[in-house]
Amino acid sequence: MNNNFIKIFKSFKSTYDIYIHLRFIMWIVIFNEYILDFYLLEGESMVPTFKPYGEIVILNKITPKFIDYKKNDVICILSPCDNTVKMCKRIIHDENESFLNKNGTLITVPKNHIWVEGDNKSNSLDSRQLGPISKHLIIGRVSFRVWPLRNFGLFRQKTEECIINDIKQSNL
Repeated sequence: MNNNFIKIFKSFKSTYDIYIHLRFIMWIVIFNEYILDFYLLEGESMVPTFKPYGEIVILNKITPKFIDYKKNDVICILSPCDNTVKMCKRIIHDENESFLNKNGTLITVPKNHIWVEGDNKSNSLDSRQLGPISKHLIIGRVSFRVWPLRNFGLFRQKTEECIINDIKQSNL
Protein backbone atom coordinates (compact mmCIF):
# COMPACT_ATOMS: atom_id res chain seq x y z
CA MET A 1 0.00 0.00 0.00
CA ASN A 2 1.16 3.55 -0.71
CA ASN A 3 3.14 5.00 2.25
CA ASN A 4 1.61 8.48 1.78
CA PHE A 5 -1.87 7.00 2.04
CA ILE A 6 -0.93 5.23 5.29
CA LYS A 7 0.59 8.45 6.72
CA ILE A 8 -2.60 10.38 6.00
CA PHE A 9 -4.77 7.84 7.83
CA LYS A 10 -2.36 7.64 10.77
CA SER A 11 -2.66 11.42 11.14
CA PHE A 12 -6.36 11.12 12.01
CA LYS A 13 -6.97 11.06 15.75
CA SER A 14 -10.04 8.87 15.64
CA THR A 15 -12.49 7.00 13.48
CA TYR A 16 -14.72 10.06 13.83
CA ASP A 17 -12.04 12.19 12.08
CA ILE A 18 -12.00 9.74 9.19
CA TYR A 19 -15.81 9.81 9.06
CA ILE A 20 -15.88 13.66 8.93
CA HIS A 21 -13.24 13.82 6.21
CA LEU A 22 -14.97 11.18 4.10
CA ARG A 23 -18.30 13.03 4.40
CA PHE A 24 -16.60 16.26 3.34
CA ILE A 25 -15.09 14.56 0.28
CA MET A 26 -18.46 13.00 -0.52
CA TRP A 27 -20.18 16.41 -0.43
CA ILE A 28 -17.55 17.92 -2.72
CA VAL A 29 -18.03 15.09 -5.22
CA ILE A 30 -21.84 15.39 -5.09
CA PHE A 31 -21.65 19.19 -5.41
CA ASN A 32 -19.36 18.93 -8.46
CA GLU A 33 -21.35 16.17 -10.10
CA TYR A 34 -24.90 17.46 -9.62
CA ILE A 35 -24.96 21.16 -8.67
CA LEU A 36 -22.09 23.34 -9.95
CA ASP A 37 -18.80 22.73 -11.71
CA PHE A 38 -15.89 24.89 -12.85
CA TYR A 39 -14.89 24.90 -16.51
CA LEU A 40 -11.73 26.32 -18.09
CA LEU A 41 -12.50 27.64 -21.56
CA GLU A 42 -9.90 26.79 -24.18
CA GLY A 43 -10.09 27.50 -27.89
CA GLU A 44 -11.47 30.14 -30.20
CA SER A 45 -14.92 28.75 -30.96
CA MET A 46 -16.77 31.12 -28.58
CA VAL A 47 -14.98 34.37 -29.50
CA PRO A 48 -16.19 37.17 -29.04
CA THR A 49 -18.32 35.97 -26.11
CA PHE A 50 -15.24 34.54 -24.37
CA LYS A 51 -11.53 35.13 -24.81
CA PRO A 52 -9.77 32.26 -26.59
CA TYR A 53 -7.84 30.95 -23.56
CA GLY A 54 -7.93 31.23 -19.80
CA GLU A 55 -11.49 32.20 -18.90
CA ILE A 56 -13.01 30.18 -16.05
CA VAL A 57 -16.78 29.84 -15.73
CA ILE A 58 -19.17 28.03 -13.43
CA LEU A 59 -21.59 25.56 -14.97
CA ASN A 60 -25.02 25.33 -13.40
CA LYS A 61 -26.09 21.69 -13.37
CA ILE A 62 -29.10 21.87 -11.07
CA THR A 63 -31.57 24.40 -12.53
CA PRO A 64 -31.61 22.71 -15.97
CA LYS A 65 -33.21 19.73 -14.25
CA PHE A 66 -36.19 22.01 -13.53
CA ILE A 67 -35.96 24.65 -16.29
CA ASP A 68 -35.18 23.26 -19.73
CA TYR A 69 -32.35 24.59 -21.87
CA LYS A 70 -33.46 27.12 -24.43
CA LYS A 71 -32.28 28.71 -27.64
CA ASN A 72 -29.19 30.96 -27.20
CA ASP A 73 -28.12 29.38 -23.89
CA VAL A 74 -24.36 28.92 -23.66
CA ILE A 75 -23.71 25.39 -22.46
CA CYS A 76 -20.92 22.92 -21.94
CA ILE A 77 -21.28 19.51 -23.61
CA LEU A 78 -19.29 16.32 -23.93
CA SER A 79 -18.01 15.82 -27.46
CA PRO A 80 -20.09 13.17 -29.27
CA CYS A 81 -16.81 11.89 -30.79
CA ASP A 82 -14.80 11.65 -27.55
CA ASN A 83 -16.60 11.83 -24.19
CA THR A 84 -13.38 12.91 -22.45
CA VAL A 85 -13.47 16.22 -24.37
CA LYS A 86 -15.68 19.08 -23.19
CA MET A 87 -16.91 21.81 -25.54
CA CYS A 88 -18.56 25.16 -24.87
CA LYS A 89 -21.23 26.09 -27.46
CA ARG A 90 -24.44 28.06 -27.91
CA ILE A 91 -27.81 26.40 -28.53
CA ILE A 92 -29.01 27.57 -31.95
CA HIS A 93 -31.99 25.26 -32.54
CA ASP A 94 -34.16 23.21 -30.17
CA GLU A 95 -35.54 19.72 -30.61
CA ASN A 96 -38.20 19.31 -33.32
CA GLU A 97 -37.18 22.66 -34.86
CA SER A 98 -36.65 22.76 -38.64
CA PHE A 99 -34.33 25.15 -40.47
CA LEU A 100 -32.43 25.54 -43.74
CA ASN A 101 -28.68 25.11 -43.49
CA LYS A 102 -26.11 27.10 -45.48
CA ASN A 103 -26.54 24.76 -48.47
CA GLY A 104 -30.32 25.17 -48.47
CA THR A 105 -30.97 21.69 -47.05
CA LEU A 106 -33.89 21.35 -44.65
CA ILE A 107 -32.74 20.00 -41.30
CA THR A 108 -35.04 18.93 -38.47
CA VAL A 109 -33.50 18.54 -35.02
CA PRO A 110 -34.66 15.19 -33.58
CA LYS A 111 -36.42 14.81 -30.23
CA ASN A 112 -34.04 14.99 -27.23
CA HIS A 113 -31.38 16.70 -29.35
CA ILE A 114 -30.19 20.27 -29.87
CA TRP A 115 -28.23 22.10 -32.56
CA VAL A 116 -25.18 23.90 -31.16
CA GLU A 117 -22.66 26.23 -32.76
CA GLY A 118 -19.74 28.30 -31.59
CA ASP A 119 -20.04 32.08 -31.88
CA ASN A 120 -16.86 32.10 -33.99
CA LYS A 121 -18.33 30.30 -37.02
CA SER A 122 -15.01 30.21 -38.90
CA ASN A 123 -13.24 28.33 -36.10
CA SER A 124 -15.68 25.99 -34.39
CA LEU A 125 -16.31 22.26 -34.40
CA ASP A 126 -20.05 22.03 -33.79
CA SER A 127 -23.36 20.69 -35.11
CA ARG A 128 -22.54 21.92 -38.60
CA GLN A 129 -19.95 19.11 -38.73
CA LEU A 130 -21.22 16.77 -35.99
CA GLY A 131 -24.97 16.99 -36.55
CA PRO A 132 -27.59 17.30 -33.77
CA ILE A 133 -26.24 16.75 -30.25
CA SER A 134 -28.03 14.51 -27.76
CA LYS A 135 -29.28 16.37 -24.67
CA HIS A 136 -27.68 13.58 -22.63
CA LEU A 137 -24.28 15.07 -23.52
CA ILE A 138 -25.06 18.41 -21.85
CA ILE A 139 -22.98 19.00 -18.73
CA GLY A 140 -24.45 22.34 -17.68
CA ARG A 141 -25.37 25.94 -18.51
CA VAL A 142 -22.74 28.68 -18.19
CA SER A 143 -24.01 30.81 -15.30
CA PHE A 144 -21.10 32.69 -13.77
CA ARG A 145 -17.72 34.09 -14.84
CA VAL A 146 -14.94 33.53 -12.32
CA TRP A 147 -11.77 34.50 -14.20
CA PRO A 148 -10.44 36.95 -15.25
CA LEU A 149 -11.53 38.97 -12.24
CA ARG A 150 -12.47 42.02 -14.35
CA ASN A 151 -15.31 39.86 -15.79
CA PHE A 152 -16.26 38.30 -12.43
CA GLY A 153 -20.01 37.99 -12.04
CA LEU A 154 -23.23 36.54 -13.33
CA PHE A 155 -23.10 35.46 -16.99
CA ARG A 156 -26.08 36.90 -18.79
CA GLN A 157 -27.42 34.78 -21.63
CA LYS A 158 -27.79 37.04 -24.68
CA THR A 159 -30.65 37.49 -27.08
CA GLU A 160 -30.21 36.52 -30.72
CA GLU A 161 -30.01 40.19 -31.76
CA CYS A 162 -27.15 40.89 -29.31
CA ILE A 163 -25.25 37.84 -30.54
CA ILE A 164 -25.54 38.93 -34.19
CA ASN A 165 -24.31 42.45 -33.30
CA ASP A 166 -21.31 41.05 -31.35
CA ILE A 167 -20.33 38.80 -34.26
CA LYS A 168 -20.65 41.66 -36.78
CA GLN A 169 -18.46 43.92 -34.61
CA SER A 170 -15.78 41.23 -34.17
CA ASN A 171 -15.59 40.76 -37.97
CA LEU A 172 -14.98 44.46 -38.70
